[in-house]
Amino acid sequence: MIHLDNWSQNQIEQYGRLIGEAFATSPGIAETVPKEDIVNAFIAITEGYYRMGTLYALSDNYEGFLAYWDKRKKMPTSIKFRMVLRMIKTVKLRSLLKIAASSNEQYVKLGSITFFVG
Repeated sequence: MIHLDNWSQNQIEQYGRLIGEAFATSPGIAETVPKEDIVNAFIAITEGYYRMGTLYALSDNYEGFLAYWDKRKKMPTSIKFRMVLRMIKTVKLRSLLKIAASSNEQYVKLGSITFFVG
């Protein structure tokens, strides 16, 4: 695993978009939420994990990503606020509610590890 740091905002958004596009083509939430809303949500989520210092690439070629942290440590309020604000600005409310419900279910299932495949 490669810890990701020293990325530009452009790189964060580029890979966040790729991650979102991967999720937008998989069964589940993608069947009920417009693709662009999923993509925008994942751009915000990717940025949040990156700013938290918990984003890793699975290889030098960035074929996949992993966000890993101790579940007992909360996301800093400033990062959470920025992520939520970005989502509110770029994702329709109806889609946000569906994404939030789905992500809570996945978080419980996965614990503190979230896999992204881009």
